Amino acid sequence: MGKIRAQRISYLVLLLLSLCLQSVHSQDFSSEIDKYKKELRNHPNNVEAIIQLARALSWSGRLDESLEQYKKALKLQPGNVEAEIGLATVYSWQKKFPESIRIYKKIIEKYPDNVDALVGLGRVYSWQGNHAESIKILKQVIRLDPDNHEALVSLGRVQSWDKKYKESETTYQKLLAKNPKDVEVLRGLANTYKWGERYTKGIEVELKILEIQPKDVDSQLSIGYMYGQLGAIKQSIHWYEKAAKLAPERGDIQAHLGLLYSHTAQVDSAANAFKKAITLQERDIENYIALGRVYSWQNKMEEAEKTLKKAIEINPQSAGAWAGLGQLYYFNGMWDKSIYHYKRSLQIDPGYVESIQGLKRVNLLKAPTFTSRYNHFINTSRDALTKELLTKEYVHVLSNEGMYKFALGKAIELRYQQAQYSRWDKNAALRDYVYNEKMGSVRLDYPLWKDQLLFSGRYDQELFDSRPEFYAFEDHHLFSAGYSLLRYEKGPFLSVVSFSREPDVKILQSLDVDSLLTYGISSSYDFTENLSLIGSFFYQDYQGRRRSRNDWKGVVNYRLPFFKQLELGYESERLIRPNVTIHSATARLTDRFLKDTLLLEVFYRLNSENHSENFGVTNKNYLELFASFPLKDWIIFNTDTTYQFNKGVDPEKFWSFRNYVTFILDWDAIRGKYPQIK
Repeated sequence: MGKIRAQRISYLVLLLLSLCLQSVHSQDFSSEIDKYKKELRNHPNNVEAIIQLARALSWSGRLDESLEQYKKALKLQPGNVEAEIGLATVYSWQKKFPESIRIYKKIIEKYPDNVDALVGLGRVYSWQGNHAESIKILKQVIRLDPDNHEALVSLGRVQSWDKKYKESETTYQKLLAKNPKDVEVLRGLANTYKWGERYTKGIEVELKILEIQPKDVDSQLSIGYMYGQLGAIKQSIHWYEKAAKLAPERGDIQAHLGLLYSHTAQVDSAANAFKKAITLQERDIENYIALGRVYSWQNKMEEAEKTLKKAIEINPQSAGAWAGLGQLYYFNGMWDKSIYHYKRSLQIDPGYVESIQGLKRVNLLKAPTFTSRYNHFINTSRDALTKELLTKEYVHVLSNEGMYKFALGKAIELRYQQAQYSRWDKNAALRDYVYNEKMGSVRLDYPLWKDQLLFSGRYDQELFDSRPEFYAFEDHHLFSAGYSLLRYEKGPFLSVVSFSREPDVKILQSLDVDSLLTYGISSSYDFTENLSLIGSFFYQDYQGRRRSRNDWKGVVNYRLPFFKQLELGYESERLIRPNVTIHSATARLTDRFLKDTLLLEVFYRLNSENHSENFGVTNKNYLELFASFPLKDWIIFNTDTTYQFNKGVDPEKFWSFRNYVTFILDWDAIRGKYPQIK
């Protein structure tokens, strides 16, 4: 808080000093300075002329020369109050507060009712951040002179700085009762409302200023800022654009416009605004950093890299510029370069939050992972008429997976899985395991072209140990399976071409499940951030039986713009041989809790299925619950529960429960070396 307070005081001091010296831009005091210099050449000991010269020099911003003249006047006439007040004022403008306070107090000791000295002392205390003492002295002035305009304006300002917003409002309203069009007072009141976060009232007051001064840029900027704080970004942009037209030379306005455009995803407009800001403020590296980030959002890797490197060239000690490059390389999968630049940023500023979080994120993403999963599946089947329980099936699956990621989109995974299937059958009076399965898998992900065309493939080698009365294998107990796919993505478009193979199995000596080859294509398009469409086609070839099956599906998903955690969907699916028509309505609710650490997802699906095999309609209800929670930086616990029950011609009920723990093998995380960001 101390650092923030000091920065705020420093800003206000500079602001008020600039107001005191704004006549440099609006008036020329050179003729007045020449006039008094000429007078002093003829009468070098004219104290009044020396004081007037000192005052003109101070108004021209020539503070050191002004001090010399005030000191000269005091040497000729010690104790001259006008010269002492002038000297104290210039010291305060130079932020030499102790010297200024000493002189003001000296005057007040001699003349306790000197209003000018009291107002000056109150002003210096306020610039120092000693608001309580400043308010006390300014109230003393008002007791001596109830209508002192300067004291009342200063009091209202200091009260607002001290967060006494109601008192500040009362002080300003007292002044406005006498002069409703006093722009200085109106601006002070608008600032009080703004700092007190009463933005609607603040906008009203700034609009009154614009009625008096239609081209007041500061008021337009203030309105734009307050609309932004209210979340009305379009109105905020409107007022900043108006200010930019009146003050095209101000790069700070263009820079703020760039940020606003960024918030509304107007990346092209943001880029143009930051370019203008750079043209107007060539050495302000914050504009280069912001432009570099916008270029990265536009997927302009080379321009982003060049712009951020220019920022580092201007100021090699900019932690933000190094962090910007770290983020750029992170999102482009260049993890080693990302780590290097984040570390360079932290060498400059060890507490730079973006770099701390970015380095943690890229290290955790790059680190190998080990995942252990357990899945428990129970299925019950009942007679459609009597509701009598006919069979009960149990599946236990335990798998362990290790993955190593080379870079973004480049990974290799090894998996070992064991599964046991058992069931109870009323008719056969059996209660025993049916098979044990062991599977080893290897998977490879690799980008093929411009990070837009990507390959993914997995090979499975399976070993079955079964009861012969249930499964009869053709030659041996080893089976090969797997899949491969190509994924193409660019912008809102995504398309996948896939191939998979499942092995030959004969069940119960009578039911053949032939070698199944599946060819598929699926494409999706995001029309907006809320609306997407998916279409897919699968051709399945049962080789042994020489028959095929087609599967067509269309999906529409819509995320509610006013409640983005909820996504609604509709799916239509058509299978040929056997003929099945499926219509689905879905709802997915996703949100985070416990300071965004706990991820919860609830998914509900209602299928209306019409099967040619049973000549009737079955309604299937699916309810899924997924939860994910990081136990540590390097341990994530997940649980996934599915419940289904059918009503209609094909009644069935099952549920499955799966939980798995992922270990991220990042030694810094395991040893707790990442700092906690609050």
